[in-house]
Amino acid sequence: MHSRRIGAALLLTVAVTATGALAAETDSFRGTTEGSFFSHGEYRQARISFERTGNTLHHIRFEIRVRCPSGQHRSRVGHIRTVKVHDGKFKFDGAVVGQPSGPPPEGTFRRSEFIRGRIGDDHASGVVQLSTTLDGKGNEAAGGKTCRSGKVEWTAAAL
Repeated sequence: MHSRRIGAALLLTVAVTATGALAAETDSFRGTTEGSFFSHGEYRQARISFERTGNTLHHIRFEIRVRCPSGQHRSRVGHIRTVKVHDGKFKFDGAVVGQPSGPPPEGTFRRSEFIRGRIGDDHASGVVQLSTTLDGKGNEAAGGKTCRSGKVEWTAAAL
């Protein structure tokens, strides 16, 4: 009788551990954003990627083109660390103020990243947006002009 209880307890422990392992499983999503992206001397379809663990999205990376007041377009990459998902929806709107790398900085630049979307078991979609201050060469700079992408649609699927 005692061995049956131990066996049942062991079976229950294995079942709970397996369920916990499934809940912590990470899914990778890959997709595209509306528009093109300039990389390695040519234009290609812009991309988006992220990981999902439970109700959290991690390592969101999106490619996007911004338009500057001069009329120039620049390809930029947005990075968002984490976003919580509630009822299949998520939203992040954040900004940073930083100092450019390189020679002694002459002030600060501003950059904001935005994502909103819906996610199901294996598909996700929404919009992203990016704005940043860039100099005439396309580098983030304190004295730069604010360049904006506008809202750009994206779709992604689980791998």
